[in-house]
Amino acid sequence: MTDFIIYLIRSSAAIAIFYGFYMLFIKKQGDFIFNRFYLLISILLAVIIPLISFPGTGTGTKIAGLQNISSVNLNQVLIGLSNHSMSPIKSMPIYNWLSVIYYAAILFLTLRFFKGILRLFRLRNKSEISFHDKMVILFTPSSLPVFSFFRWVFIPKEIYKNPAANAILEHEKIHMNQYHSLDLLLVEILGILQWFNPFIYLIKKEIKENHEFIADEAIYFSGENIKHYQQLLFQQASGLDFSPITNNFSYSLLKKRIIMMKKSKMNTIPAFKFLFAAAAISVTLMACNQTKNKPVPEKANDTKVVAVNTQKAYADEPVYTTVAHMPSFPGGQMALMKYLSENIKYPAEAKKAGVKGRVFVNFIVEPNGKVDHIKILRGIGHGCDKEVIRVIEKMPKWTPGRNKDNKPVRTSFNLPVSFSLK
Repeated sequence: MTDFIIYLIRSSAAIAIFYGFYMLFIKKQGDFIFNRFYLLISILLAVIIPLISFPGTGTGTKIAGLQNISSVNLNQVLIGLSNHSMSPIKSMPIYNWLSVIYYAAILFLTLRFFKGILRLFRLRNKSEISFHDKMVILFTPSSLPVFSFFRWVFIPKEIYKNPAANAILEHEKIHMNQYHSLDLLLVEILGILQWFNPFIYLIKKEIKENHEFIADEAIYFSGENIKHYQQLLFQQASGLDFSPITNNFSYSLLKKRIIMMKKSKMNTIPAFKFLFAAAAISVTLMACNQTKNKPVPEKANDTKVVAVNTQKAYADEPVYTTVAHMPSFPGGQMALMKYLSENIKYPAEAKKAGVKGRVFVNFIVEPNGKVDHIKILRGIGHGCDKEVIRVIEKMPKWTPGRNKDNKPVRTSFNLPVSFSLK
């Protein structure tokens, strides 16, 4: 889970960097088509770049012995003086609580997203339908603005009968032909996954604005009666946004849109746009990629390893860290935390000596579900290491991990156990 949180932070930072470059250097160029692809590629790269790893020579703090044992890291278990009454909820790390909030918000936003889709279909089913140049015209109440979703154009009948209606339909046709609704769906889905990131809302706003500038620019140079078209913009300037995934003719950018239709583009060397975009990608790569640090050499006596028992039946089989179906403790992760917190006791020797700290233990879940090959990777002594081993040895059998062929395999886990005198 911690890796996923780090990924989200890096991805959010990537969006912030791309947005900053857009506002400072690219938007002012006035090339709306280029702007569209810059914004779209930005959000795609913000998802991909944090997954890219480059070799490095980091010297960060490392847990002795862990860099040589590739394993799945389980949640830390906290053992206190009154541990017998500790609930598994209290022993959950803060990032577990953050994950609960994160996924709850995603669930809410996903439901709202599908509710918006359903609302569009309901409006379509209640509307009178006509057809115009590959577009499906849906006549809506006059209280609604003109907007479109892929081939569907929602428009009040009185607007449709207006002399300037052809310009409006051409405007929506541009949205349709350039698949602007697909852009909005993409950024809306990313917005659900990164609901906590303010820059995703800013970049979503820029994408939607830029769609309107693209369509307005095409109308301006199409030979349509631009004065009638601008009058309709004023008439439709209600500010009502029916749905975040629709292209709204009445989007509340009236003054900007009229200015943009009259404004000439900056006379900038075209290569500069690509240089700015390349600079944005370079900065994002340096700031947001994962760096694979080279292992830091450690003294041999830094790692205390205690092998407990061995099952010869599986001795020659490989040990995996990730398999198609990961092993699971009976009852799941919460049940594992509860088992450990209720059974590991604070050793009297450690309490008397005032010893506290973390014990790092590694174990393997064998193909038969038994926990074996228990090793203390770093201990604190005074009975704490032995207590952790004692409880893990008595674990009930797990549901073993299985590979893509559904064959049970050996899987390695690391578990931190924190002893606290509080």
